[in-house]
Amino acid sequence: MGDISLRKSIRWLPAEASEPTSTLVLTSSGNRFVDIRFLLPLPTDQPNDPRKRPDGTYPSSSLDWAFAGISTSTPASPQGQKHSVWTHLIDSRHVDTSNVRDEGDMVTLPDGTTFETGAMVNPATGLKTDYEEIWETVEPKRLGDDEPIYELVYQTGLGADEASAKQGKGMAIRVGQFAQGIVRTGHGVWCERRAWDGEGWVTVFRVREEEEEREGEDAGLGEVLECLTTGVNKLQGVIRTGDAVWSALSRG
Repeated sequence: MGDISLRKSIRWLPAEASEPTSTLVLTSSGNRFVDIRFLLPLPTDQPNDPRKRPDGTYPSSSLDWAFAGISTSTPASPQGQKHSVWTHLIDSRHVDTSNVRDEGDMVTLPDGTTFETGAMVNPATGLKTDYEEIWETVEPKRLGDDEPIYELVYQTGLGADEASAKQGKGMAIRVGQFAQGIVRTGHGVWCERRAWDGEGWVTVFRVREEEEEREGEDAGLGEVLECLTTGVNKLQGVIRTGDAVWSALSRG
């Protein structure tokens, strides 16, 4: 089963720990992941958010970071530490992800949270800085007595789907009660998160780069997330949205 990770805090040493974002990472059992970090407050907590556009979307300035790719981890050491590497295939900060380094050392704390340490560029200073993060694992839920706990991964413009890259590169994942995705096209980055609120699926936020959305420029991300959530019973191995083709990597 896939994993849902919620970040509780980040500390840029030697400063104090804080959490300026809503950071959620969805990882499939095949190690595909989508990590989206939206600057607080969440729209669901502030209905009159001044950042919100008339069409309900948010500008890219409301996004701290979003990326997707493949993760790998070494087996835990006798001391309980493992080393993880996240290979970015799509990144809101970088068009070319070949030189992006994202790795850290992880250990489980007595309270069940995960303590991650490493070094990366602090966006506030532009300098590589040691950091500490605390992560909480959220249990995936089934949304009905007759439903499985869904794990779904679709991508476009990546790997075998590279022929679709001219329409954009994208990945969308659903694990249980959360679904989110990111697309990068020639016009920028689109990302979106949806969550089950106990009664139905709600769009937590939708970020797009430009003031004016042009048809097809998000490679159909919203349609794909609709299929992964409310349209899950009709899912096929391929989702076609305009000229973009999204292929299933995991359907369970």
